[in-house]
Amino acid sequence: MATALARSMVENGVMANGRGTAHYTVMADMLADIKATFKRNNPESESGVIKALRRHSFLVIDEMDESISAAWAAQVLANFIDGRYRDRLDTLLISNLSWSKLEKALGPSIVDRMHEPDTGAIVECDWPSFRRV
Repeated sequence: MATALARSMVENGVMANGRGTAHYTVMADMLADIKATFKRNNPESESGVIKALRRHSFLVIDEMDESISAAWAAQVLANFIDGRYRDRLDTLLISNLSWSKLEKALGPSIVDRMHEPDTGAIVECDWPSFRRV
C-alpha cells in the first residue's frame, strides 16, 4: 500500500511544491547507514546520510517496531522526523505494533506531530497479515 501511495503521489504531482521524489526504506537499514558513518575510514558523514533521506518529498519508513527500542535510535528518529516536519515533507511510518505500543516507542515529539489536524494522521490497519493467506 505504501509503494502504491508513493507512486500515485509522484505520478499525480501531490508532493511538496507539486513535484518531488518518493523513497522507501526500513528503519533498520536507515539506522545501519547512519551507524556505518561512525567507522573511522568512512568518507560519508551522519549528516550526509540524513540529508540524503530528507531530500525526498515523500518518505516511507517501514518496520518501525524492529529498531526503535534503543534510546539512540529513538533520538535519531525524533530529530529526523522533526526536520522533515519543519521542511513540510511527508513521512509515512509503518509498524506492526499496536497503537499504544507504537505511541510509547515513538515518544511525545513524533506522536504530537501525528495528531496535528492539518499535517498528521494515524491510520490503524488492524487485519491479519496478507502473507499468510
